[in-house]
Amino acid sequence: MNESTTPLVGIFADDLTGALDAAAPFAARGFRTLVSPTSELPVGAEGAEVISVNLGTRHLDPRAIAERTHQAVIELGKLGVKILLNKIDSTLRGNPGIELLAAINAVSGDHAVLCSAYPQNLRTIADGVLLVDGIPVVDTDVGQDKLSPLLSSRVVEILASSLERAGLADRVHVRGADNGMAVTDLLPVIISLDARTEDDLSGLARRLVNTGSTTLVAGSAGISIAIADELSTRWQPRRASPLH
Repeated sequence: MNESTTPLVGIFADDLTGALDAAAPFAARGFRTLVSPTSELPVGAEGAEVISVNLGTRHLDPRAIAERTHQAVIELGKLGVKILLNKIDSTLRGNPGIELLAAINAVSGDHAVLCSAYPQNLRTIADGVLLVDGIPVVDTDVGQDKLSPLLSSRVVEILASSLERAGLADRVHVRGADNGMAVTDLLPVIISLDARTEDDLSGLARRLVNTGSTTLVAGSAGISIAIADELSTRWQPRRASPLH
């Protein structure tokens, strides 16, 4: 395994808990991992292998979310990270898609992948439907949360609804893996993928790591674990280090 010379992963989350959760699997595998309590890069970021920032956007309006995300992703991109990871809730509560769209625009990308599955925690996606312990999320206590209820269990519909509330529905296409509808304009595309098992996430992580250019993905701790596992087979961490 070769020692990395540039940061491997740049994580951006809407709160500090998410930033820590997404970074923890990398630190546990010996990658030099730094977490910032704010949206600014932590001191020493250029010497880290994994950098995670807390955007603090959970309760901001869509314009503020986009502006803060854009700036953070630009700064992470300057470091040359290979994977940009947008940490989101495994059950898609909150405002899924808004930060991801801002990140696509920040890197002038044409697409991003979204997979919130966390099979280890019984959150899976099958045929485009988000399940909690095998039950469609709208039929669970999570989906009926009074503060952020979900109106659908279909991931594409959840994302579309979130973007519509933010006034961004006409800025991006949302597609499922089995949705063959043609895109005839130049708008970016968010591709929602299924994942029933840890092996499914491992396969996605392998493809992300193998991509030659910087990749953009949104997911929960499930994809963080899968990416950390895949990277640990390819790169020798500089030195074992606790999460800072």
